[in-house]
Amino acid sequence: MRTSKEYRQTAWSAIKPVLPIMLLIFLVASLPQLIFMFIQTVFGLMPPMDTDLLLSDPDAFVAAYSAFMSSSKGITYSLLNLLFTLITIPLSLGSIGAAQRILRGEGVLVRHSLAYIPYTFRAIWLQICTAFYAFWPMLLAYVVAIPVLLTVPSPDIVLFTAILLLIAVIATLVLAIMRTYSMVASDYLLARNPNTSVSEIMRTSRTIMKGNRMNFFLLELSFIGWNLLIAVLDSIVLSMAGYTLANVCSMLLSLFLGVYMTTAEAAFVNDLTADTPSDNASGKMTE
Repeated sequence: MRTSKEYRQTAWSAIKPVLPIMLLIFLVASLPQLIFMFIQTVFGLMPPMDTDLLLSDPDAFVAAYSAFMSSSKGITYSLLNLLFTLITIPLSLGSIGAAQRILRGEGVLVRHSLAYIPYTFRAIWLQICTAFYAFWPMLLAYVVAIPVLLTVPSPDIVLFTAILLLIAVIATLVLAIMRTYSMVASDYLLARNPNTSVSEIMRTSRTIMKGNRMNFFLLELSFIGWNLLIAVLDSIVLSMAGYTLANVCSMLLSLFLGVYMTTAEAAFVNDLTADTPSDNASGKMTE
């Protein structure tokens, strides 16, 4: 297994010749959320985000947020958020497929971002299944523990039960994180072989990530400097040039980081599946 630095170097070498195109491909994947943000602004579908109110009067903030979410605007916001999130899933898969192409030394075009639209339902189902796989122990802990906590009669027993509940929540959270990293290769596997069943993808991801979850985490952690740099630059631009330009700057830097990280992670997964034949959907699109 190569080091995080070597994966970053591999990614950068692959990205450099095609960086503008890769940025456009990742921009396409971001378009649904950008459109959603535009609709929110134009039609006033922004939920309450008053941090001062949250800190000074949490109850009032929760009441305002609940009132918005139960209103017609809140329902519209929720439905549109779900819709645009679902649209983003196959486009994000196109970004991963493009990263896999450049790692193989193949050319990329902006239209490769649309290569996985025929696999939209499979991609969405994969997201649902992997999320359930990761978090069902935590959900089960809540389902079992909360009714017990509400029905115990003695205050001493309530305190003891609450402590046990806290321990259970922490334990299941750690388990959920571990199970999430077991599934972290699933999107890359689907992009590599989009005709593979969801159950087979999950089984393969669990197998290849066994013993490699920490290495993947360290690879992600190695990009923390870039995240901090984006945060600092965003703050500087915000103070000097205003909110709009700061948002544009943040978006461009985040797109670059997305290209960089995705390509490095794709190289990581490629090493774990070196003997597996590829059926990359974007590879079927003619130049």
